[in-house]
Amino acid sequence: MSLLLNRNHFEVFGRVVHVYAVVETAVQIALSGILRLPLHQTMILSAPYSSLQLKNVAKSSAKECLTPEHSQTFCNLVGQWSAHSQLRNSIAHNRWTRGSRENSIRPVFINVRAGKAKFGGYEDHERDWTIEEMAQSFEELAKLNERIKKFLRDSGLEQTIASMLDDNITTIDELPDED
Repeated sequence: MSLLLNRNHFEVFGRVVHVYAVVETAVQIALSGILRLPLHQTMILSAPYSSLQLKNVAKSSAKECLTPEHSQTFCNLVGQWSAHSQLRNSIAHNRWTRGSRENSIRPVFINVRAGKAKFGGYEDHERDWTIEEMAQSFEELAKLNERIKKFLRDSGLEQTIASMLDDNITTIDELPDED
C-alpha cells in the first residue's frame, strides 16, 4: 500500500470517476433527444467515443438541432463537464506523487501524442490537488447532473426522449438510478 495515498484518496478517486461517468451518460441521454434517436441507438452509436469526442459531437449536434438559446445552454453544460476531464483522466490513467502544496498530490505521466515524449508531474508549477479539491470536483459534477436533468425538462427534450422509451417511463427521473 502506498504511503502517499490513503483510503480517503481512493474514496474520492472512485467518487469522481463514477459521477463523471454519470454525467457522461446524461450527455448521451440528452444527445438522444437532440438527435431524436431512441436512447438505445444513441448509446450504441456513442459507445466508441472518448469523452472528448462525445463532447464535440454533443455540442455540434446541439448547434445544428436546437434553438440558439437551448444550444447555448446545453453547450455550456457540456463545457462544465469537460472542465473535469483532466482530473478524471489523471485518476484513471496515472500514478501520483507529492504535490507542491501541503497535503496535495499530482499525477505523473508521459505524453507521446505529439510525436515526442513529454514527461509530466515532476515540476512544482504543474497542477496538483488536495482531497478537498477533488471532493469539490465530485460535488460540482453531481450538481451538474441535476442541471442537465433540469435542462432536459425545461427544453422539452425530456418528453422527446420519453416518447421513444418504454411506455411505463414518462420522465427522466423515472430512469433507473446509477446507485
